[in-house]
Amino acid sequence: MLTALVLSLAAQTAAPAPAEPATQFEFRTSATLEYWMLARTAAAGQSAPLRIEGMRHAVEIMRTAEEDGIALGAMGDAVFAQVASMEEAADLFAEAGERAAQDPLDPTRPGLELSREQRVARFSVFEEAARALASTEASFRSIHWLARQERQEKFAATLEAWYGEKQSAAIAFLLDGLGEPDPQRAIPIYLVTSMPSPGGWTVRTRSGPNCMVSLADHKGDLRTVAELAEIVVHEALHALEEMTGEPGFDADTPNLLRRRLATRDLPVASKRAAASAAIRQLPHAWIFAHTQATMRHVFGSDAPGYARTNGIYARMGETAEFLADAWRQHVATQLAAGESLAQGNEVFVEKVVEYLDRDRRPNILLILADDQGWADFSYLGLKDDVATPNLDRLAAQGVTMPQAYASSPICNPSRVGLITGRYQQRWNNYYYGGGLGLPAEAVTLAERLKTAGYATGYFGKVHTGGPDNGPGKPGFPMEQGFDRFFGTTCGGRVHYLHHSRAAQAEYGKAAAQMEVEPMWDDDEQIEWEGFTTVDWTDQAIDFIDRHPDRPWFTFINHNAVHNFAWQLPAEELEARGLEFVPDWNADEIGYREWYAKMHRRDWPEGRAYYLAQLECLDREVGRLIDHVDARGFADNTLVIYTVDNGGCVPDWADNGPLAGSKYHLLEGGTRVRSFVRMPGVFPEGRVHEGVFSCLDFAPTICELVGVATEAGAFDGTSQLAELKGDKRSDPNRTLHWDTGWQWSVRFGDWKLMVTENEQRAQASSNFEQVAVRLGTHLYHLDDDPGETNNLAETRPDLVALLTSRHKAWRASIGQPVKAGN
Repeated sequence: MLTALVLSLAAQTAAPAPAEPATQFEFRTSATLEYWMLARTAAAGQSAPLRIEGMRHAVEIMRTAEEDGIALGAMGDAVFAQVASMEEAADLFAEAGERAAQDPLDPTRPGLELSREQRVARFSVFEEAARALASTEASFRSIHWLARQERQEKFAATLEAWYGEKQSAAIAFLLDGLGEPDPQRAIPIYLVTSMPSPGGWTVRTRSGPNCMVSLADHKGDLRTVAELAEIVVHEALHALEEMTGEPGFDADTPNLLRRRLATRDLPVASKRAAASAAIRQLPHAWIFAHTQATMRHVFGSDAPGYARTNGIYARMGETAEFLADAWRQHVATQLAAGESLAQGNEVFVEKVVEYLDRDRRPNILLILADDQGWADFSYLGLKDDVATPNLDRLAAQGVTMPQAYASSPICNPSRVGLITGRYQQRWNNYYYGGGLGLPAEAVTLAERLKTAGYATGYFGKVHTGGPDNGPGKPGFPMEQGFDRFFGTTCGGRVHYLHHSRAAQAEYGKAAAQMEVEPMWDDDEQIEWEGFTTVDWTDQAIDFIDRHPDRPWFTFINHNAVHNFAWQLPAEELEARGLEFVPDWNADEIGYREWYAKMHRRDWPEGRAYYLAQLECLDREVGRLIDHVDARGFADNTLVIYTVDNGGCVPDWADNGPLAGSKYHLLEGGTRVRSFVRMPGVFPEGRVHEGVFSCLDFAPTICELVGVATEAGAFDGTSQLAELKGDKRSDPNRTLHWDTGWQWSVRFGDWKLMVTENEQRAQASSNFEQVAVRLGTHLYHLDDDPGETNNLAETRPDLVALLTSRHKAWRASIGQPVKAGN
């Protein structure tokens, strides 16, 4: 709806055609409006401007205004619809700007939340754009308009025939929903070729509302007549709202809903948030629902409806969809009872209240960090240079697990294990260069949660497939149960700042190793520049906000604090007094030679960049958690924080008392800091001393949210009771790790580690600058968590027992090690 700003302008234009005896649709065309809408659509980036200099100039003016924070929106469209030329429109805007500059009602006038300066700025942009268009309007009319006008008039005739004699019945049905009599006026429907909008909009003017409907969608494809007919009905309902003064539902219905909800005990914050959302969405949801009801009951259309097929309900939220469905049921009930649609809304409201009061499954927020050191949390007090206040807070609010493990010492295999709850070796995924990544037959946690009605979103780094991972490939998130994806699939060393074709061209031969491929936005690649840690958090927040009333699974896979940590925004470097460090230049040095110099051994001061990335990660985790809490989801959201593998010591992580690093199977390579938070479920501040595997997250989540699973679904086990403190952990639990050339078993407090391929182990050690232990090693971790005392020679019985168990495990997973691992 347009505000008072346009009212004063439209009042000076010609009045609409004389009203017919009864309200009806009146289809119109306008060359001036068409020219303006084409420029608006081009300025919105939804089409290229016509090859007319005045239009190109106008588009640039509008784009510059948007960059300067002057959001034009639909403001002023009514003026262009009702004037005879661009010159006339420009004069009207000039006069309006002069009046606004002298307006004593500052900073705002009733119904218009704009300061005097903002109004003057908007009028100035409209005037400037209109004069640019006026300079070549004659060219537009002579070259482009006649064919467009002919098309619009044909569509108008087709729509008039489509509605036929049922047009009056449709308007009567719409008015019945409003509970108002026929205002006996025409509803002007201006057809335009395109507009920066999904379908159309209705503009309020002093002389009455004007509806504008686009013949083409945002992709430029012509709409079907049936879809256009529904959009016309939708906009006509908006127009009738203006004519009758009724905002959708009768005014008492939202108030009735508020009173009913006030009498209910809605102790869970998420339910209260959903109730507030329902009250806000009621009028908008009703518009879509009553439109579809009109199409069904008057025209006999069984189509799913514009709102559903274009994802509008998905953007509004599940409550809006429920409201629309409940209204359709209400319509059928009222019609069957012979009552008007405006009657009996108490029944409808009761349905809404029951829906909001239902038990809702918990939300799941899974945050995965990359390569973070086991000692790099400030709450531990192990390192003086670490500051992680938000992670400390999260740990204090839930249960920490000092004996939590990733299923691999490197990222790709461990991520497959995490998302499936199964040993990744089942698919021959042992280490770099082998295996199938995440195969199509694997069942992910996202797929299981979708069966329970969850919205599922994946944000960040994907490292569960090959470098060509994309749509149609099994490792691509949208092939594995995720509805929404924003992130990268290029591999492990994802660039923190650049992801575009321009970056690929700039990096040249280094582009593949520096991993600057374009960002994925669902199944389309986009040009992106920014900071992954911040932007992936923004996308996760947006996903959460789009599902206020539907359980969601948000999986955010940060690149931080993986190497190359020096890739920081300029402001982050400046804030810490850090110098800019260039990436690899393939024209100056070989990759392996350059890579060898960019580790702790040759560049110990690199830890300052690692800590900067850690601080940014901590800040963004805090922002995400604060947002969840502010939305009222805290009580009904399981928050998990974990790391994909042990800290990468050569890249400045610190694993404290643990030996080893990422890449190998000492404790420093597989043990990861993990914690869970859900008030009322997990005790605050509890330390869970039992052994926990990342394979346990999927079955634990499924038990918590009530998702049934088949026998043998997981290799991990639900630890829900153990994390709550209701059950003692199994003291003799057995876990297995296997890289194909080195393997280990943990049985209770005992750990056996065996290096079978010493040549492969040494090659990994040399390239990644990690110390490796060859041969057979047996440790008692309770007495020796730093793995300093090898007991293999004194306890050959345990070596034999655990070796036998690992051989049996290899046989049980049905996938022997293949050459290349």
